[in-house]
Amino acid sequence: MKKLILFLSIISFFGNNNNLSAQDDDKIYEMNEVDKKAEFYGGYKELMRFIKDNYEFPKEFIRMGIDGKRVIEFIVEKDGSLSNIKAFIKNPLINENDENMVIAIKKSPKWIPAMNNDKIVRSKIKIPIVCMKIGH
Repeated sequence: MKKLILFLSIISFFGNNNNLSAQDDDKIYEMNEVDKKAEFYGGYKELMRFIKDNYEFPKEFIRMGIDGKRVIEFIVEKDGSLSNIKAFIKNPLINENDENMVIAIKKSPKWIPAMNNDKIVRSKIKIPIVCMKIGH
């Protein structure tokens, strides 16, 4: 019976280490915590072009005369796909999410994921964007 208990203890010990390793693999790194940040293929300029081509400025914002800064936040997964996409409007006249921006970002092709210690990692991205609708 003592051998069985010792054997189960060893399995339990090694099992816990595997769980810690799995947790490290799932860690979401902030942009300043990685050696190489996640990147849209073609860089920032291509990302802005992609957003311009896919973002529909909300008509109610045009009627209300609201332009403004958005902060887009999402996670770039290890395979380059995006998850947890959020877009916040930073304007003193309105405190809402910009669902049209979320819809646009969901259309994004896969990104080049972040690297840390020569390993591909999950990372959180925050991008400020100023949106202004010119004309009607």
